[in-house]
Amino acid sequence: MRLSGRIAFVTGAANGIGLATSVRLAAEGAKVVAMDKQSAGLDGLLSDLGDTVIASVGDIFSAADRELTLRRAREKFGGDPDVLVNCVGGSTILPRADMPLVDMSEDQWDAMLAFNLKGAFLCCRDLIPMMEERGYGAIVNLTSFTGRGMMADAGVAYATAKAGLVGFTRRLAVELAPFGIRCNAIAPGFVMTERIREYIWEAAGPDGQKQLRTRIPMGRFADPAEIAAVVSFLASDDSAYMTGAILDCNGGVL
Repeated sequence: MRLSGRIAFVTGAANGIGLATSVRLAAEGAKVVAMDKQSAGLDGLLSDLGDTVIASVGDIFSAADRELTLRRAREKFGGDPDVLVNCVGGSTILPRADMPLVDMSEDQWDAMLAFNLKGAFLCCRDLIPMMEERGYGAIVNLTSFTGRGMMADAGVAYATAKAGLVGFTRRLAVELAPFGIRCNAIAPGFVMTERIREYIWEAAGPDGQKQLRTRIPMGRFADPAEIAAVVSFLASDDSAYMTGAILDCNGGVL
């Protein structure tokens, strides 16, 4: 129970890595504030975890929704989150993840960068002052191996956004270290979330699936729970001397 006494705020918590992370952090003893726009996945999380979780339906890009979620956390758990896991993001916000730059509108470019970067900025800005007051905090951002330019079919906008999150993580780690706050990131490869299953795996068909497996030395996609286990490590004091790190978790692709 290495997260006993901690309050963890997880965004994008209704499915995929966010859902798996919420379950894992609760299993490690944390009280979990799970936020997402989708109510169905949060309802299941509330049913499974009971009093150890707040399932907050809301948009992290809405100041009012974030404020309400944090107020509920104070009322139920008696304090503010000291762990933040930024899971909101992805490439499927565009009609084609691999859309060439010349075919992309300005609005599409802005949407991709906002979806993958702005949410982390907003949540960090909300929580950092509270973490500074107590002299402790752990921030974990979900980036991607795409941010290293290793997945040509992901598209330039997504690669740029995820590379930006790497820079955000490293610079924020330096800024926050004097206050006892750590900031790290995980760069997953292919993870079998609901969206990836639909948009990449099933869309590829049998031949494409075989090709996808050959690109990964371990020969398979990750399960979201495997990424959640790494999040739990970075959120805990087992990684107390780590900050500014980007942990690759991609089955050997890098």
